[in-house]
Amino acid sequence: MPEQEPAFETAWAQSMYEFNNYMRAQFAGRWLWIPNAGSWTTTRDTTNEYTNVDGVMIEDFADYSNEKFLYPGDWVTQMDRALSITTLDKILIAQSYPSASGGAFYERQEILASYLLVKGKHTYLNLAAKGEADPGGLTLQWWPDYEINPGPPTDPRPATTTSRSTGMRTGKSLSAAIKTGLFW
Repeated sequence: MPEQEPAFETAWAQSMYEFNNYMRAQFAGRWLWIPNAGSWTTTRDTTNEYTNVDGVMIEDFADYSNEKFLYPGDWVTQMDRALSITTLDKILIAQSYPSASGGAFYERQEILASYLLVKGKHTYLNLAAKGEADPGGLTLQWWPDYEINPGPPTDPRPATTTSRSTGMRTGKSLSAAIKTGLFW
């Protein structure tokens, strides 16, 4: 990609905003418009204006797949952007691709903990496991985690993760940090 050019980036963000307006007009209230924002971790993508959509889908939510956790800065960027959607009471589809191996429990727990951090009224988590026999394909999975009842939230959803992420992902998993009260 070429070096970042502010004029181009601003024009690109504006064209994305206009495209979202166009798509929503085409649907005319018959369907919801929920664009795929990708992993939404890059600072190059300044398309943070999603007030004109019904929701957003984030791929690689909290995890790059197959036990490859997001870098701490990418995690904070993604969670803050996810919070910007749930704070507007819009739909958030958090799509993640955990490893299909039996040892991926902590990976799924980190994804689940991230989901609980940003969860709003219309937030959904989908764990689509990458296939071991076919690394490019998906495999059907049932996770024992589906039966965990985390209970209701004990505190309000934070406005950003920045103030809550001190010490995160430095030797402690996100789920361990939540259990020990590092967030709240």
